[in-house]
Amino acid sequence: MSLPASQYSTLDGESVERVSDDTFKVELSELAFLGLSLRPRLKAKVRVRDDGSGCEVRVEDMELTGSGVVEYASDAFEIVSVNNVTWCDVESEALSAEERAVVESRGGEYKELTSETSVRVYIIVPGWFPFTIKSTERTGRFVVNQVVAQVVPRFLNQLAEDYGTWSRGDDSRTASAKGMFDCDVDDSAQECEAV
Repeated sequence: MSLPASQYSTLDGESVERVSDDTFKVELSELAFLGLSLRPRLKAKVRVRDDGSGCEVRVEDMELTGSGVVEYASDAFEIVSVNNVTWCDVESEALSAEERAVVESRGGEYKELTSETSVRVYIIVPGWFPFTIKSTERTGRFVVNQVVAQVVPRFLNQLAEDYGTWSRGDDSRTASAKGMFDCDVDDSAQECEAV
């Protein structure tokens, strides 16, 4: 993560496209809930910290495609999302016996990878909107929580795998993941109340 963003692997060649040295387009899988289908497309910028301790991934733009009403309402949404990814060395005394055995067998050091993700979605609710504000907020929070809970662990696992590949001397930076941004939203517990 201390490499310049221009040398980053896209991690998932199916869902992520490099736009410039430090900017990427990410397309999430289609989400279906409450009879609607939508596919978020995000543009994210990566800022590598000068001290080499990690990076910040900040969403700069979002577009929604999908059902007619979703595309019509796409301009009514705004997202503020920041993922701070850091790593640090961990002393062997802090490791469990099992972790120490793995580190010793591979002849390496133990690194701890941490992700702090903040996502805020804002929507301008039109007067004709058929659901209450409270139910819209609840449903939105539910969907965002499910997406983040699925995507962030996959992202971190793929980042760790990519680091392992790089640390073994493979500098190809080839995207190796598939489906990293696939999401399954279980909307059976969600009900919107009509106005």
